[in-house]
Amino acid sequence: MEVIELKDDEFLIADTDAGIEHLGRGVDKGCDIILAVIDPSQESVRLAKKITEMAKAINKSFYYVLNKIDEETKEVLLKSVDKNKVIASISEDKRIFKNCLNGEELDFKVKEIGKLADFLEENRKKEEK
Repeated sequence: MEVIELKDDEFLIADTDAGIEHLGRGVDKGCDIILAVIDPSQESVRLAKKITEMAKAINKSFYYVLNKIDEETKEVLLKSVDKNKVIASISEDKRIFKNCLNGEELDFKVKEIGKLADFLEENRKKEEK
């Protein structure tokens, strides 16, 4: 098994398939926090709740990123999760969709993605202490 060595100013985001099976396979042992990305669907909300229960059971910090939302879906999702754990709310944006579909990097700024990056950087600094 290959080990990833991170420098002091780096952190790793492991983007896993949707589901909880990764927590049972040891992915959680090497992580500091768990981010659950919640799309506007009941399946995504149920999965986020299950991940929350599992994160609490293994004593890991967890947070949510609301994804592909508008104001109406944001309000519905905020009623389904602990809103104090939501660190970013990324709006549905055709530009993001197009770049992702084409496998291209974003060539524009998205405020909420910047907010997420800032949160992760601050969390990395806290872990160093």
